[in-house]
Amino acid sequence: MAGTQATLAWFFLAFFTVVFILIMCLHFFLAWYSRFSVRSKEQEAPQAPLIPSSVCDGVLLSVSSRAEFRFVEAPLNAWNMENEDGIDSNTLLHGSPLGKTYRADIQVGILGVACLCGPGMWNAIISIGGGTDPQVASISTSLLYVCFAVTSLLAPVAVNIMGPARSLFLGSLGYPCFVGALLLYRTHALAAPVIVAGAINGIAAGILWTAQGQIMMGYPSAQQKARFMALFWCVFNSGAVIGGLITLATNYHSHQKQASVPTYVAFIAVMLTGSALTLALAPPHKVRRSDGAPVQLEKPPNLREELRGMGEAVRHPKLLLLAPLFLYANWFYTYEFDSFNGALFNVRTQGLCNAFFWGSQMAASVALAASLDDARASARRRALRACAFVALFGAATWAAALKVHVMFGLDRGASATSASRLDFLDSGGGFFFPLLVYMCFGAGDALVQCWAYWVMSQLDDDITVLSRYAGVYGSIKSAGSGIAWALEGFGVSPSTQLAINIALFTIAMPLAGYVASTVGQVRFTQLPPARDDEGADLSTPTTPIEEQGAVRQPS
Repeated sequence: MAGTQATLAWFFLAFFTVVFILIMCLHFFLAWYSRFSVRSKEQEAPQAPLIPSSVCDGVLLSVSSRAEFRFVEAPLNAWNMENEDGIDSNTLLHGSPLGKTYRADIQVGILGVACLCGPGMWNAIISIGGGTDPQVASISTSLLYVCFAVTSLLAPVAVNIMGPARSLFLGSLGYPCFVGALLLYRTHALAAPVIVAGAINGIAAGILWTAQGQIMMGYPSAQQKARFMALFWCVFNSGAVIGGLITLATNYHSHQKQASVPTYVAFIAVMLTGSALTLALAPPHKVRRSDGAPVQLEKPPNLREELRGMGEAVRHPKLLLLAPLFLYANWFYTYEFDSFNGALFNVRTQGLCNAFFWGSQMAASVALAASLDDARASARRRALRACAFVALFGAATWAAALKVHVMFGLDRGASATSASRLDFLDSGGGFFFPLLVYMCFGAGDALVQCWAYWVMSQLDDDITVLSRYAGVYGSIKSAGSGIAWALEGFGVSPSTQLAINIALFTIAMPLAGYVASTVGQVRFTQLPPARDDEGADLSTPTTPIEEQGAVRQPS
């Protein structure tokens, strides 16, 4: 009987892997063929006039073939033109329900719901330990993040070729695969599928989060970037809140360490729904920002240009300075989820705590967005102000965490058994302070990641370039998480993990502060003034980028 169950488990995993690879190959072929067909038609067709690339406050920014910038006045109906489907831009922004799906904010909302169903639910199941042996969980998660780190460096090439919708669909398939493997471990104690599924999930996550970063940083206008990030973060993390409540509901009458089988089944169903939802996203060239401007999109480069661009992104001086912050941005999950939440609370209380953890992320992202999109201050001042708040909040959180760590003797295994874990019904008020610290962990996570995304979005406005920045960020962030999980698998104590987190935070914030001080230092190339058909000068003086929200040269 055991042999039959093992055979079925391996058949399930092999089938899912083959399907994943076949779908990926098919999508690559379709993307390549469509691009080849478009280029062939472009070569046959006469040269079309250059289409303006951005509109902000009545000022049109046109881009020359040498990526130099010119500001000219835009007619009021400059964007009242039809796209290839015969739908004009006013309809896209304000017309029929079909047209509204092309608005940038709606696209980010769809992205958030899709990630709510996939990574959001995955966060919820992982934050209660996944229901596996700690060593199996550490090995699998470490492998996941190693594959995530490596894939993220190459994912921008795939994302820029396939497009975000196809990339998100492929990336989302890894999450139900991983939870399915956890279910097999829950029912049949099979460790190998969990480890293999971790690698598959890591590859898929690298693709998904690169496409997510491209949309989240590239679709909003300069004045709304933080607001759109908060929109995504709220919708996305509501998935983990729901997941925490699912865990609480399905385990309410249980004091076990593992989640129940219905919990895993519910998570897989929701994740597959999210995979289908990614196909509702519109192509980038059909998306319009709130001011009517199209998303800034270069002509798709070839493979060699993509690899060269990725190399430039890896060597970007500001990204190198932010590397310690990127490394820190996911390193703390191991301590927070396993050494803190997993050790202190039983499963139903973990579900409740996770709902508060991810809910605090939503509140923190909204608060940070209000500061970062404050038009009364320059971009540099906003960046420095937010960076200082992130530093102070993080320092206070780690100080409180150290107090809880010592108070409950987490290194001595005081909460090693289910009977000794805190329960929100049976522990009186003893669980409130650890819960408050855990909520601060969540808020600090959102503050760090949203601030990092916002700063990266200030470096360029073209979504192909931003996808490379997202790839670098995802690679370093996941590498840090993978190392942290590996250290736990090798038996590194919770105290050491806590000390490493505090050290990384202490190193990262001063460097982040320096990068914040450079935000807004943008160079514009002066071109001869643009003239209309009668020879009249159409140019207008340029204004600082943080005030005007225009596209700028890569810094």
